[in-house]
Amino acid sequence: MEGSKVVAKLPGKDLDKLLQYFQEVKLQAGEKLMTIGDEVEDDEPGLFVTKTGALDVFVPDEQGGEKKVFSYVDSAELVGELAVLFRAPRAATVKARTDAVLW
Repeated sequence: MEGSKVVAKLPGKDLDKLLQYFQEVKLQAGEKLMTIGDEVEDDEPGLFVTKTGALDVFVPDEQGGEKKVFSYVDSAELVGELAVLFRAPRAATVKARTDAVLW
């Protein structure tokens, strides 16, 4: 999580406490991290921080398919925060464009 603005000012011991709640997640290119409309359950990861790789974000288009609206290409970017912060269903589908590692 080094380089993330979210944790940049946390003292070391607080960062260590926070990190115990994160697990490494590895995705292969094309694999979904989350699907639009899914609920985040209390016993599953809801918020992710990018480490390596590229992720694309998709929403439904007018023809019943999907369109890409955003990409995560840098490390230390937050993914999935809206569903966690607002206790709402996922607002988009996120897929790995390349092999990726997240926390």
